[in-house]
Amino acid sequence: MKHINWVLISVLIVGIALRFFGFPEIPFTYDELSTWVRTDYSRFSDLINKGVRTDGHPALIQVFLNYWRLIFGDSEAAFKLPFLIMGVASIYMVYLIGKKWFSETTGILSAAFVAVLQYTVMYSAIARPYMSGMFFSLMMVWYWTNYFFGERKRLHLILYIFFSVLCFYNHYFSLMFAGIVGLSGFVFVKRKNVLEYAIALILIAALFLPHIGISQDQFSMGGVGSWLAKPDESFFATYLSYIFNFSILLQITVVLLVALSFAMRDKEWKPKNKFRVLALLWFVLPIVIGYWYSVNRNPVLQYSVLIFSFPFLLLFLFSFYANLKILYQAGLVIVVLAMGTYSLIVDRMHFKIFYNQPIERLVKNAIDFEKEHHGKKTLVILKEPSRYMAYYLKKWNSNIDIKSWNDLKIESYFQFEKYVASQNADYMLCGEIPYDQLVIARNHYPYIMKSEKGLNYSFFALSKDSAEQKIIDFDFNAHTSFDQPGSFWDYNPVYVKFDSATGKNYYQMDSTQEYGPNFKAELFDFMKDRNNIMMVSIHVSNVKPDPGIVMVINFGEDSQPVYYQDRSFNYFFDTTVTQGNLVYAFTVRDFPFTHNNTPVKIFIWNRSRQNFRIDEMKLTMIIGNPYIYGSIEPVPYSKF
Repeated sequence: MKHINWVLISVLIVGIALRFFGFPEIPFTYDELSTWVRTDYSRFSDLINKGVRTDGHPALIQVFLNYWRLIFGDSEAAFKLPFLIMGVASIYMVYLIGKKWFSETTGILSAAFVAVLQYTVMYSAIARPYMSGMFFSLMMVWYWTNYFFGERKRLHLILYIFFSVLCFYNHYFSLMFAGIVGLSGFVFVKRKNVLEYAIALILIAALFLPHIGISQDQFSMGGVGSWLAKPDESFFATYLSYIFNFSILLQITVVLLVALSFAMRDKEWKPKNKFRVLALLWFVLPIVIGYWYSVNRNPVLQYSVLIFSFPFLLLFLFSFYANLKILYQAGLVIVVLAMGTYSLIVDRMHFKIFYNQPIERLVKNAIDFEKEHHGKKTLVILKEPSRYMAYYLKKWNSNIDIKSWNDLKIESYFQFEKYVASQNADYMLCGEIPYDQLVIARNHYPYIMKSEKGLNYSFFALSKDSAEQKIIDFDFNAHTSFDQPGSFWDYNPVYVKFDSATGKNYYQMDSTQEYGPNFKAELFDFMKDRNNIMMVSIHVSNVKPDPGIVMVINFGEDSQPVYYQDRSFNYFFDTTVTQGNLVYAFTVRDFPFTHNNTPVKIFIWNRSRQNFRIDEMKLTMIIGNPYIYGSIEPVPYSKF
C-alpha cells in the first residue's frame, strides 16, 4: 500500500508542479479581469445586480471571489489560489472514484492524465467556474457513489446534496451534469429508499429557487450565443484531439493503453459494466445536449463547459484494468506523465503561450516602450477595456496614457485617419485594433520597430523614421505607383500622368473608364501562410463628395465569386476632404475558401464615371499570428 501511495504522490507532485509553475505571477486572462472588475462590492445587492446579473454564469464563484478579495486582496495569486488547490484536489478525487468503481490502476492512470493534460492544467490556473465545477462534480459523484454503493449513511446523502447545490450555483453546465447524475440514481435506488432519494433531489432543486430570477435575466441577455458560432460536425473529433493536447504521440499512447487494458483486464469485469455505462453516458450526454441546444436554439457549446464531465471519459477508457502490481502501475504512470508533460510543454507550448496573456503583455509592452523612448511622444491605442488595463498600470505603478479603442468611439475610417494625423506623435503603439485601422496606422507610421504575437493578441510598435525599422513583418508586398508595370498589376499606361509638383506618376480616372487599375493573381501566388493578414491600401486624390465609386475585393471568378466585398469611397471620405487612403484587411485563415488556390482580383469600380486620381496601390501580406487561438487549436497553426 505504501508503494502504491508513492505512485499516487508522484502523480500529485507532477500535477502540483505543472499548475503552480510561475506562481504567484501567473497573469490574469481576459475573463478573469472581467470577474475582477465585478468584485469589491460591500453591499450584497450591488454584488448581485452589478456583478452577477450582468454575467452569464450562476452566482457562486462571483460571490465567493467578491468576499475572498475583501480578505486576501485582488492579486493574481490571491484570485487563482483556490482554483489551483481545487485542480490538485481533482486529481486525487479522480483517483478515488476510479479505484472505487473499477480498480486502483484505473484510478491512478486516470489521475495521471488529469495531472498533465493542458485541459485540466490550464483551467486550474483560471479563476473562473470551470475547475471549481470539475471539483464540485467529482465530490458530488464521490458521495453519490458512497450513498448507493457503500455504506448507506445519511451523511453521504447530505454531502451529495451539498455538492450538487454547489454544482447548480457554479455553472449551468455543471448544473446540467448534476441533474444527469441525480436522475441516474433512480436506476440504482432501492424501493425502500426511493422517497428519501426523491426528497433529496427536490431539496437540491428547491435550494436553487432563489437564483431563478437571476437566471432568467441572464438568459434574456443572449450570453455567448451573441458571438459564439454554432458547432458543426467536426466539433466532436476536434474536441477529442484537444483533450489529448493535439498530440499524435499522446493519442497513440492512449490507444495503446486502452488496448493493453484488455490484456491486463480484471477477471471480474462484468459486474462493473454498470459503472462503464454511467461513465460513458455522463461524458457523452452533456456534449449531445449542448450540441443540440447550440445548433437549434442558442450557441453555448465550448470546450470549457465540458470539463465537468470530462474525467469520466478517462475512467471509461481505462476501466478494464485489474489491480496491477506496483512496478507495472509505476511503469504505466511514468509513460503517461512523461508523454503528457512533453506534449504540454513542447507540443502545446503551454508556458510560453498561456503565461503571456493579452492585456498583461500589451500594457507591459507599452510601459517598457515608453521608458525606452522617454521624452518622445508616443500614441498608444489598445483594443482593451480601460478598467482592465488599469489593473496592470496600477500593478506596475505606471501612469502612461493608453487610449482604449472602445473609448475613442471612432466610427468611420476618415475619423480615425484624422485622429491619427492630429496626434503628430513620434511613435504609435497598436494592440489588437481592427486590421483596417492598422493599415491606416501603418500608412502614417510605416516602419515596424517591434512586433509581438501571442494568445489572442498582436502588438506593433510603429515609427515614421525608416532608420528605426527593425522588423520586416511581411511575406509578400505588391506595390505600384505607376512608374512601371509590376507583377500582378494591370492598367492602361495611356492614363498614367506625371505630377511635376510631387515628381511622381499617378493614374487618371475619367468618364471614359468604368474600371481602373487592378491586381489579379491566384491566391497561392502571394499567400505564404494561412495566418497571413491581407492588407490593401489605395491612395486616391481629387475625389468629389459622394462620388459613387467603390473599391472591390473579389475572390473567385468574376461571374461566380466565392467572396465579394465592395466599399464605397464614402466610407473613407467626408465632404471636407478630397484625398486619402482606401483600406481593406482581413485574416486569411478566417475564411474557408482560402484553402483553395482561388483567383483574387482587387480594383476600382468607377460606377458614376467620375474624374479622380489614383496615386498608389499596394497589397501586403503581413506575417500573422500562429498563436492567436493557441489555447484551443494546434500550435503553431499549420500553414496550409
